Amino acid sequence: MRSLTKRYGLFVDSDKRSEVDCLPDDRQRWKEECEADGAIVHFTRKREIENYLHPDVVNRILGKTVTIDDFSDIKNQLGPRCCGLVKHMTVEEILERDRWEDTDGNEHHELAEIISEFLTLAQEL
Repeated sequence: MRSLTKRYGLFVDSDKRSEVDCLPDDRQRWKEECEADGAIVHFTRKREIENYLHPDVVNRILGKTVTIDDFSDIKNQLGPRCCGLVKHMTVEEILERDRWEDTDGNEHHELAEIISEFLTLAQEL
């Protein structure tokens, strides 16, 4: 990415197995290297992007009733087909699954906030 000579954004699965886990060493190294370039860096608050899938979309498309928590290996549970399910999610389902509260009780929408921040890169062009 350095060769582009433009600021960039990185959004990657955290691969954390619990809320209290630290980022794996490779992810921490990526974070440090990219931030040194001036990049915007985000890792999923949940284990993987598949952990944001709404159980209703899994039921609608795959006909399976599932519980999706934040740190299970969803690809292992549902198989590789689960990666394409996001395109069937409604905005409401996405906002429900990316919602979190900070320690002050303020509501946030992780994916929406990351996209908004990445869009600031386009303003720098």
